[in-house]
Amino acid sequence: MLNRIKRNVRLLLRRFKDCKEHVIFCKKRDLEDLPYKVTLKQSILPSSTFIEKKYNLQYVAGQIGDYLIQPGEVLSFWNIVGSPDRLMPSRVIRNNVLTVDRGGGLCQAAGAVYQMAVMCGLQIIERYNHSLDLYGDGPRACPVGLDAAVSYGYKDLRIRNSTNAVLRFTMTIDADELFVELHSDAPLIQREVSSAITSSEGMLTVRTFYPDTDELIAESIYKIKGAE
Repeated sequence: MLNRIKRNVRLLLRRFKDCKEHVIFCKKRDLEDLPYKVTLKQSILPSSTFIEKKYNLQYVAGQIGDYLIQPGEVLSFWNIVGSPDRLMPSRVIRNNVLTVDRGGGLCQAAGAVYQMAVMCGLQIIERYNHSLDLYGDGPRACPVGLDAAVSYGYKDLRIRNSTNAVLRFTMTIDADELFVELHSDAPLIQREVSSAITSSEGMLTVRTFYPDTDELIAESIYKIKGAE
């Protein structure tokens, strides 16, 4: 109960800040014909809560495509998804510990949207990496450094449409794959993304950047799983 009160206070403070800063969010709008698209595919990796995670991902997929993003508008992951209380419990990372909570698995949806936004050079307003790297040298859903951790009321993914085009994200969930498409009414320039990875004292540091300009996209720091 106390955690929910704290979360609601955080949500109110965030809304007040958004109003004060005149943030313009994308809205549900009648769908337009957007003839251009960029596609991204990720694997949904096996886990003990695979079915529940797929349910949560399918919920996001059913919401995100209703939103058109006009130039200058901001996409907020939680404005689109809403409270995770209605979703199923699945795996989450909290304070460097793998646990289970409602809405678990939504980070893959957020991460796929983030990766697409980075590929297409959109402006990232807010993004957090996970505190713990679970995968090491094993299979990953996305490249290290291109994940996005989301926590309702605390951590959001926010992306500004910094192009002159109208945009729409869509998402499809297959048997064990997630597809994200970014539709637009004008061609988008896809940018190459590189990363520089270093590890020291049980921590992994990933600098993600555009190699054509050396522009830094983000620096992500993870605890390595199993490290003391």
